[in-house]
Amino acid sequence: MMEILTKDNLKTLVGPLWLEGKIEVIDQYFSDDVEVVSTFLIGVGKAVMHQNVAETFKLFPDFTVEIIDIMEQGSKIIYKWQGRTNQVKEHVFSGMVFAEINNGLITRYHSYSDILQVASAEILEPPQLKAKTLNIAELIILIQEKTGARLSNRECETLCLWLRGASMKQTARALGDLSYKTIQTFRENIKNKLKVKTYEDLISLITLHSIGQYVLSCIF
Repeated sequence: MMEILTKDNLKTLVGPLWLEGKIEVIDQYFSDDVEVVSTFLIGVGKAVMHQNVAETFKLFPDFTVEIIDIMEQGSKIIYKWQGRTNQVKEHVFSGMVFAEINNGLITRYHSYSDILQVASAEILEPPQLKAKTLNIAELIILIQEKTGARLSNRECETLCLWLRGASMKQTARALGDLSYKTIQTFRENIKNKLKVKTYEDLISLITLHSIGQYVLSCIF
C-alpha cells in the first residue's frame, strides 16, 4: 500500500529524490497531471518533474539539499530548503516548495529558489539569467499587475528576503542596517497591501499568481 505524503513523512520524498537521485519516487508521490512550476521548467505531468530533476543534476551533479522548515495548511505543504553545490566554487542556495496534495498525491508542485541569482554566469549562461530575473522596479510592476497591490522599493526588497528565509534581523542588516522595528513595519505593510494574514497565506498568494520565482531570483 502506498504511503500517503504528509508533513511528518515528507523526507521520504525529499531525501531519496534530492540526496540520492532516485527519480522513481516521482512516480510514487506525484499525480499523472501534476502542475509543475520550477526554476527551469513549467509544465504538466510526471515527465516534466522527471526533466526538472534531471536538469538540476545536470547543472549541479553534486547538488545536496536540506529541509529547513516545514509548514502545513490544509491540503498544502510548504517547506523551505537550503541546497549546496561545489560547481566552480561552493554555492549555497535557498528555496521553498509549495505542494498541494489530493488523494495522497502531489497535484501542484511549485518550487522557487534563488539559484539564478546565486549561481550567476559562473555556471549559468547569461541568456538564462536575463530571461529569468527581474530588478526591483520590474518586480514591483509585476506584483501590481498580478495582485493590484503597489509595494514600495523597500517593501519589495523585504518581501524577497522574507521569502528567501531571512529573519527580520538579517533583513535589517541586508538592507543597510535598518532597525528591527522598521522591517517589522515593512512586513505588516506587505501583508496589509496583499490582504493576507499569515506567512502561509502570503506564500499561497505568491504561488497562485505564479510570481514566486521572480520574487526569489530578483536582483537588487
